Amino acid sequence: MYMTKELAIHMSWHKNGKHYNPNKPVHPTDGEAWTHFDGIHHDKANEPHNVCVVLVTDGLNPYVLMAAPYTCWPVFIIPLNLPLGLCFQRQNIFLSLIIPRHSGSNMGVYIEPLVDELVSAWEEGIWTYDRATKTSFKMHNWYHYSLHDFLAYGISSAWCVHEKFPFPICKERLRFIWLQKGGKYSSINKHCQFLPLDHPFTQDIKNFTKGVIVKDPPPQMMLGAKVHAKIDALVPNEQDSGFVGYGEEHM
Repeated sequence: MYMTKELAIHMSWHKNGKHYNPNKPVHPTDGEAWTHFDGIHHDKANEPHNVCVVLVTDGLNPYVLMAAPYTCWPVFIIPLNLPLGLCFQRQNIFLSLIIPRHSGSNMGVYIEPLVDELVSAWEEGIWTYDRATKTSFKMHNWYHYSLHDFLAYGISSAWCVHEKFPFPICKERLRFIWLQKGGKYSSINKHCQFLPLDHPFTQDIKNFTKGVIVKDPPPQMMLGAKVHAKIDALVPNEQDSGFVGYGEEHM
């Protein structure tokens, strides 16, 4: 069944009867995304049969041999319409896809049929049998978010997380310095911009970047429309693969 925020708080108990913490966000229903969805899609949100799901993927070596180069990528679908103590139990996790190798840049190709099914389940619904009432109903699924580590995020979203702009929210607003001896980029010294402007670290010219006082505010989170506009503005590089400005203005 679809779970409202009030029902999630009521049901968020361990199987031993211990409540998680009613004063802190403990379930995705406590998040802004879930509340925003309920405010836009009233009909589907109020239907108790509809299900919210999360997509989970990561690479693993099934042979447990560190020297073996082979990896596979299982893709799981997990319904979130359960108390938090039940969401990630084995019987509630559904293996939907196995990518038999490192997906690389082909993640979208492998996962496209699964995404098409999720889109169809949201727009058209799926006829499902209700054992309790012995009737059939049309169930709609809401793909809430994906859950994986940062490297898998880069593969699944086609965003390079290895060089100057690894953070998808900050993008080019987060500044990096080049470590001459380390031979790589580092942003540790640049994280002071996320602190309040009157924080002592922003005035520290000794332990961070030498002689630099941080005056830049933290970058604003870009909304989906702005991200889409930036993608549409990319210009293909005629002399090389990819787009103009790769590695300098975007990743």
